[in-house]
Amino acid sequence: KYSTDPSLFNGTRYGILASLEGEYHPTNDLVISVWGLYTPANKWGYFEIKPGVALPFKEMLPKSVAENAYIGPHIALSISDGVQQPMLGAHLSGIMLGQVYLNVNAGYVHEQFTGGGMYSILETSVQF
Repeated sequence: KYSTDPSLFNGTRYGILASLEGEYHPTNDLVISVWGLYTPANKWGYFEIKPGVALPFKEMLPKSVAENAYIGPHIALSISDGVQQPMLGAHLSGIMLGQVYLNVNAGYVHEQFTGGGMYSILETSVQF
């Protein structure tokens, strides 16, 4: 049985953090992206898969913005101290605004203690 007291989660522990990231392009219009992190020290992890198709309207946008943009389902699992939060939604990935790279994920998440609800994730990075 798990405690609902967040102060008991993820105390100071030391260990190894493993990560894996990959992207496969079977064609120019398809992508399968996988990503995961896990550490047994905190029984914490995040895993996601994002298959996608090229934006159907990308010709209407500047090539520099949507050249590598994809849309599709977002399937993820977040684990913290053994408590699992499965997520199912959609993603828009690979948008470039100048040197800023954007990914947006949104959908439904189920949490063991509080039930379900909506989630959104905005990932940004600067390309140089």
